[in-house]
Amino acid sequence: QRVLELANLHMRLCSAIVAVLEAEPSKSLLQQALSEALRDQLRDYYKVLAMLMAKTSDPTDTLAEQTSGPPELTLRRLWTWLRAPLEQMRLLGTLSEACVPLRGGALASFVHGCSRVGDALAQDTCTSILRRVVAPLLAMMRAWMTEGELQDPYGEFFVCADAS
Repeated sequence: QRVLELANLHMRLCSAIVAVLEAEPSKSLLQQALSEALRDQLRDYYKVLAMLMAKTSDPTDTLAEQTSGPPELTLRRLWTWLRAPLEQMRLLGTLSEACVPLRGGALASFVHGCSRVGDALAQDTCTSILRRVVAPLLAMMRAWMTEGELQDPYGEFFVCADAS
């Protein structure tokens, strides 16, 4: 059941990332930055999966297991390896789903709020994601303050151009 939850979370997160990144009229630079940051966070999960696959497919280990006793990768050991990625995937899934309707500063504020929790792993993850999410907003601020130009293609900046 628990391993299936992990696979389900991974599938939902990947489909959410693809939906944002491959959408024709992209709705938000910050949404795109969030999706890219989430995609980068999935690399740790992929590394654990690759390591587990290597443990199960190494022919020298199989031969050693047959002669020396119990297998190296049991269901209990598998669950031990997947416990941390499951918690990470829950956090990323919650973050992804909660940020779907948000844009601009609201999205950045939500991610910032998530980085102010008691769990150290969640803090580090959300802080890393926050750095990536606010990069487009900071670029807009820099252009507005130093060059006087408003570079906001999706209307996410807290200042808007006067049409008159």
